[in-house]
Amino acid sequence: MASPRAYVTPSVLLWARESVALDLARAATKIDVSVEQLERAEHGDHLLTLRQAERAAEAYGRAFAELFMPRPPNEPTVETRFRMLRGVSRGPWSHELVKLERDIRRRQKAMTEIYAALGEDPPWLHVASSLRLGHEVPSEDVVRHLLHLEPPILRAPSYNSYWHSRKIVLRAIEWTGVLVIRQSVPDDGVRGFLLPHPEVPAIFVNSADDPRAQAYTIVHEFAHLLVAHLGLSEDDEEARCDLFAGRVLMPRDDFIARFKEGSSSDAVATASAVAREFGVTPFAAAVRARQLDLFTFADVDRVQHRQKLAPRESSGGDGNRNKVSRLSPTFTDMVLTAADASAVTLSAASRLLRTKIDDFDKLRRFTAEALAE
Repeated sequence: MASPRAYVTPSVLLWARESVALDLARAATKIDVSVEQLERAEHGDHLLTLRQAERAAEAYGRAFAELFMPRPPNEPTVETRFRMLRGVSRGPWSHELVKLERDIRRRQKAMTEIYAALGEDPPWLHVASSLRLGHEVPSEDVVRHLLHLEPPILRAPSYNSYWHSRKIVLRAIEWTGVLVIRQSVPDDGVRGFLLPHPEVPAIFVNSADDPRAQAYTIVHEFAHLLVAHLGLSEDDEEARCDLFAGRVLMPRDDFIARFKEGSSSDAVATASAVAREFGVTPFAAAVRARQLDLFTFADVDRVQHRQKLAPRESSGGDGNRNKVSRLSPTFTDMVLTAADASAVTLSAASRLLRTKIDDFDKLRRFTAEALAE
């Protein structure tokens, strides 16, 4: 008996694949068809089976019904600005990165619906209203107060210096209602990006990056959010956000004091000693020292060339802990809260969290751990 066929719209099938930057070969492998069959289906010369069409929708991150639309929708152009490592060329972006961006946008939409279902205002609305309109990003002192980040807290304890600052910064930013998503992507040099939203902004950070650099990236992207919220000029925005991140994580007076304590004739040793105090990379400490006229440009170059990166985190461990990082602790917490309050069904919560209902208790534990003071 022949398998039932799916009368999907060919142009929509083609659009769905290209919208997530998948080439024909990779898409065909995911759908379990030949390249020729998929190409013919995209041109209306072949019909996929229902199961193949379902796999296509899953691979493209689309609802199955979307493939039956009469024509491709007019989706807005992606305007995300990815933060890159210095010297790394841009794009083309990987399928994983493009699909992740759209997944995060869906998460933002789901969060607004959950807040409405629970009768709660998104925390970002209150934070945003507390920021006065003006011509400059709020000072680092104002932002540290807003995020409850005090200099002593920023200093990383020696027993866990690589991960401490990122943990503290992530909790502080999530407190404002901004989702912080951590996931590894294959794109070389991509450190993070911001997805603005009037109620639920989101920051992505590449978990394959040095953990200390991740903390810096989170604050850097938060600065982009402030610029967008305040409607400021985008001139020299990257430099402005870099300076902002350095000032927040390495306050001027505190930094100068620590720099003098750890200063030596070796720029690399000095930068490394100061970096340990603030939980940042030696290069970030060197750049901050240059901003304060404590280092020359040559010193910064020496540190950059000899910087030792922190050991990469293992992708092993409990899958539910990794899931909380990929979804964001706040998103996970809100979906579980909505499920407990019957604001969403358990099956809907399971789909949003991409996990079995039986694993909800484990997610609760790891989410509480990630958000704990």
